[in-house]
Amino acid sequence: MVGEGVVARWSVSGTASVENAIVVDGSVFTCTDGERLDRHGYATAGYQGRLLPEAIANPAAINALHANSRPWILVGHRDGRLSALPV
Repeated sequence: MVGEGVVARWSVSGTASVENAIVVDGSVFTCTDGERLDRHGYATAGYQGRLLPEAIANPAAINALHANSRPWILVGHRDGRLSALPV
């Protein structure tokens, strides 16, 4: 049946396990705890790159939100900071 079971896998080889993932505007964003945020195509599962590695230090959790009719990613960092990134 369509939509049952594993329909796709979004991952980056050589990284630790993904702790959080969100879907925003046709993309899957994955958070590897303390390491990195990555973007993947939802429909293709294709890797689209790492998000601003110098600005997203030590990510611990991610969430999606909409403000002013725009999608954003809210990032919680291990050091207690919060960052909001437009998608």
